[in-house]
Amino acid sequence: MATSRNGKGGRSNNVQRGLVQWPKINLPLVRLHLDRDNPRHEPVASEDEAIAKLYEKEKVEAIAKDIVTHGAMSPFDVIGVVAMLDNPGHFIAVEGNRRLCALILLNDPDRAPTVASKALFRELSSRIKLPATIEVVQLGSKEDSKRWVDLRHLGPQEGQGLVSWNATQKDRAAGGGANALAVALLDRARDGQWLGDEKPPAVTTLTRYLSNPLVRHALGLGDPRQLIFTHDQDEVDAALRQFLLDAMPTPDGSTPRVHSRTNNIERGTYAHEFKNRGFSPQTVLSAPSAPSPARPAPKAKKPRNPPDPGKRPYLIPQGFVCNAKDKNLLMLFREMQRTHIDDHEFACAFLLRAFIERIMTLYMQKTDKNFVAPQRLPPFSRCRAKTASRKEEKIPRWPPQTAPLMAGQTAPGRTVGLCLFGGGGDA
Repeated sequence: MATSRNGKGGRSNNVQRGLVQWPKINLPLVRLHLDRDNPRHEPVASEDEAIAKLYEKEKVEAIAKDIVTHGAMSPFDVIGVVAMLDNPGHFIAVEGNRRLCALILLNDPDRAPTVASKALFRELSSRIKLPATIEVVQLGSKEDSKRWVDLRHLGPQEGQGLVSWNATQKDRAAGGGANALAVALLDRARDGQWLGDEKPPAVTTLTRYLSNPLVRHALGLGDPRQLIFTHDQDEVDAALRQFLLDAMPTPDGSTPRVHSRTNNIERGTYAHEFKNRGFSPQTVLSAPSAPSPARPAPKAKKPRNPPDPGKRPYLIPQGFVCNAKDKNLLMLFREMQRTHIDDHEFACAFLLRAFIERIMTLYMQKTDKNFVAPQRLPPFSRCRAKTASRKEEKIPRWPPQTAPLMAGQTAPGRTVGLCLFGGGGDA
């Protein structure tokens, strides 16, 4: 005796069922009839009335033209029928009435509902030879067919029914169109796992920005329809990742930098700001080219063998970004991005000092209402004390990204870092 889930004796429900295979039969068109009780229209008394209703509202003409143009019907769309109890050997279509109506009119144009439609179907009929029989799927009764008809026409139904493609999927299938570049970008982000499990930005929003040549230039993209890189792949990928992050919802619920309610001028302004924030790629390729497969975004963890910071040609390490809105801080940041250390050692030292001074000043202004910016560096120990004394408060911390800069690491013999906090013993 089988054992039930509760441990008591009884018949098991885990019975393996066979998959139903509906019989396919071939029938001449004259034995196939429209459903006069079709949900597409109110019940009618005759098949000619059903033809008129379908022709008027359900684009039967378009189906007929497509059949004639391609010389076939879709192999994915099979007409489903049930036997007529009062007319042996004849069948009613429970699925595929529009297609059957088109075939009936191609076979007999005089059944078309209007003079114009009769003339049209005579012309269409002259261009195609219909087969002697049509393959259909036979079901037992209308009641048997109801579940399958409902799955096809009542929407996704939690995935059991037909699930329509969204805008991204439609553009991907079409292989082009206005959204082609945005779809390619989202595909690259998916392949590279750039966004993890986060829902990606709307393809239409990305398209609005990518249609602007200034935005494409800022991202290192050289084609309006496909992913063609004009700069180093790693740099362009980093820019694209930031572009997508700019389009993601913000933690505080504010409007993200990339959003749908913008005009073309505002999108051009975004491109300019994107460059100023230091995200645009810098290394130009000798010729634009398609990228190799995307790589996952670098993870924010300490490498086993960190690169020697003393070998950096510039103060700003690759991948270091500055999201600050302060104009002076951004100007200092951009200057450090392009000033070569070995050629301008003292200039780099004072740039870094000014950069850190500005960070400290902004930090103190945000966390201490009584703070007044002095003419010299805000004491470093005062900033540290402020942070230490308010550990339990939700106040801004030193940005973790500043660690490579705050450490002042340079190669032996380089000047940078020697005079960062000069001018006072409080450093």
